[in-house]
Amino acid sequence: MNIKSFIFCSFLLIFAKADLLSDIQDALFRANSTVNERIPMEITVDDNILQNSQKANEASKMLQANAEIFEEATQILVQKFGMGIIPIANKVLETTQMLNNTIRVKRDAKCPSPPSSCSDNFHRTTRSISGICNNVKNRKWGNSETGMRRLLGAVSYSDGLNTIRTRGVNGKLLPSAREISNKIFQASNENATSKQYNHLLMQMGQFLAHDLIFMPSSTARSYGGGSLNCSSCDSPKTVSPNCAPIPVPSDDPYFKIGCIRLTRALNGQTGFGIRQQIDQNTHFIDLSAVYGSEDCEAVTVREYKDGRLLEFRYANYVLPPQNVRDENCQSRSPFHCFTCGDFRNSLHPALIPIHTVFIKQHNRLAQMIKNSRSGLTDEQIFQLARRIMIAQWQHFVYSEYLPNILSLAIRKKYDLVELDNGFYKGYKQTRDPSLTNEFTGAAFRFGHSQARDRFQRINNKGQSQGDYKLGNDIFYADQNYLAGNGGWEAILIGMIKSEAMEVDRYISHSMRNEIFRIRQKEGTGVDLAAVNVMRGRDIGLLPYTSYRKFAGLSAVKSWDGLSQEFTKENIDALKKVYDSYDDIDLYAAILSEKHMGESIVGPTAANIIAETFEGLKVGDRFYYENEGIFTNAQLAEIRKSKLSKIICQNTDGLKTINRDIFSLSSQSVNCDQLADININVFF
Repeated sequence: MNIKSFIFCSFLLIFAKADLLSDIQDALFRANSTVNERIPMEITVDDNILQNSQKANEASKMLQANAEIFEEATQILVQKFGMGIIPIANKVLETTQMLNNTIRVKRDAKCPSPPSSCSDNFHRTTRSISGICNNVKNRKWGNSETGMRRLLGAVSYSDGLNTIRTRGVNGKLLPSAREISNKIFQASNENATSKQYNHLLMQMGQFLAHDLIFMPSSTARSYGGGSLNCSSCDSPKTVSPNCAPIPVPSDDPYFKIGCIRLTRALNGQTGFGIRQQIDQNTHFIDLSAVYGSEDCEAVTVREYKDGRLLEFRYANYVLPPQNVRDENCQSRSPFHCFTCGDFRNSLHPALIPIHTVFIKQHNRLAQMIKNSRSGLTDEQIFQLARRIMIAQWQHFVYSEYLPNILSLAIRKKYDLVELDNGFYKGYKQTRDPSLTNEFTGAAFRFGHSQARDRFQRINNKGQSQGDYKLGNDIFYADQNYLAGNGGWEAILIGMIKSEAMEVDRYISHSMRNEIFRIRQKEGTGVDLAAVNVMRGRDIGLLPYTSYRKFAGLSAVKSWDGLSQEFTKENIDALKKVYDSYDDIDLYAAILSEKHMGESIVGPTAANIIAETFEGLKVGDRFYYENEGIFTNAQLAEIRKSKLSKIICQNTDGLKTINRDIFSLSSQSVNCDQLADININVFF
């Protein structure tokens, strides 16, 4: 707030509080009327016609209902008083409790309500499903359905509040995200595969992303909050301002439509001010993809017997429980999609093997606990198995996944290196662990560059069982039922034995043209690379050059100033679509930067990713190395765990595996040689 606005608004608050209160009430009333007037024009679409992988739950929909009123009311107040009114209006809102935005969701009898405080024994000692009470002073930090942080505290909307930026620094229209995709991300037949990393590194990155990130799409306010149909180019005006379709160039080599559908990320702002995106999952590394991020969600995955998670058996294979009501699922009976802690589990076939391994691992631990302590209740067994599972998962993330993504130097810079022994002393109650818009909307989407067009199937004898095309299997589950071709295990082994694509600016055909495509219907999918660029604009990410200082890079004053971090070829490609280097979208730059030392991403992505995982460690009261979570002896058991062992234990007939599970050149090791956990230490 500038000083002139501050003085003016302070005067209003002190000497004309009644008038200001009246203005705020009037703005909210007018905003509510405006939002309600849009309802008749909202066009919705069934998920089985146009899939939606980011479906909002009931709590998120209720947040959106209030947020849209705040969004409109903010515009009204700013037009009258200027941007300086925002903090003062929020103070008035806080003191008068003018709008009750408490989320009330109808709950199953088995779903406990959120605690009124964090002082009860359960929330003091046990990680909640929703993340609530992880921080006892700021009980909603990292909770599901809470807002993202902005890395630099700034936003890039054309009106400073919520309107998507369409023009660059010189006033020219920004290029369409599809044009950027065609000219920067389009892969050639010679697109490079990694010489170092296998395809499982990509897949485990997506599973981790699904543990952390669920940015729901806006929904219609009517029709029970259905998915908006944002297919037409004029949908922002004729359907909803929450539509953001991506224009398709007239000479496009694949799409023969005017626009690619895209719905804006759901607005979850809880007061006057800037549009705010939320994470529907917990922000923590806590296996939300297995256990859920809401208590009611957790109910759907539990057997409520001996601490077990639900399973489904098909032929000789264990799978997650079937979801016969999944509206997104494109495969038909009996090849239903599945129910897991994360709604997106059946997004494509290679996700299900990861979910299955972790479900089986939980149940294996539960059985071991029961065998050792037969007197424990179902809840006691479940919580202990879950606690060990999350600890193993955090260990895998920091000791196996991140070291293959980020160099040792940057991991040391951000305190991401695990201890060999003893307890971690770095927990900070003042550290907000929430994810950033930059991480969720750009940096951690680097893995889309790693995804192959075709996924290999290899059985446990090393024999090929064919392959399948990614773009032909989005929300189809039938690949996981092919028992004669090795079932889901052949998909998993295929990822271990085949190369990932190199992390670069080239993205496979399926990812750029066929995501959410219906089989045999060309042009029914979307371009994920273009969506990533447009999503960055939708959520107000700043242009790339704004983040260079954060990444330790020098300011740029010309195109040549990019030459240290970009090859000439990549600079030339960017110049073909952007009028100015100050217009470059963050996602486009992240995939175009040279890799940073031993990192597989450039300096900007590396710093954004590392900053996030620092927060997820430093700001997590239940981080597994913290004192009081486990004893030294228990920590030693967790630290000797390897992801390769977990995969061995939960696949049938696998005898040998890569010691370094993500490395193509890793020495094979007999599964029996890898250490197992001693469950008796945990009692």
